[in-house]
Amino acid sequence: MSGAIKVHLWVWVHRFYIGVDEWRAGVQAMRVSYVRA
Repeated sequence: MSGAIKVHLWVWVHRFYIGVDEWRAGVQAMRVSYVRA
């Protein structure tokens, strides 16, 4: 049971970090488009 919880937690953290990376990329893209406009 504890092993399954660890895997579930790791997957959740991994998804969270992927989301943060995508959010940062989106913010940078917005800044670039704002500066160019």
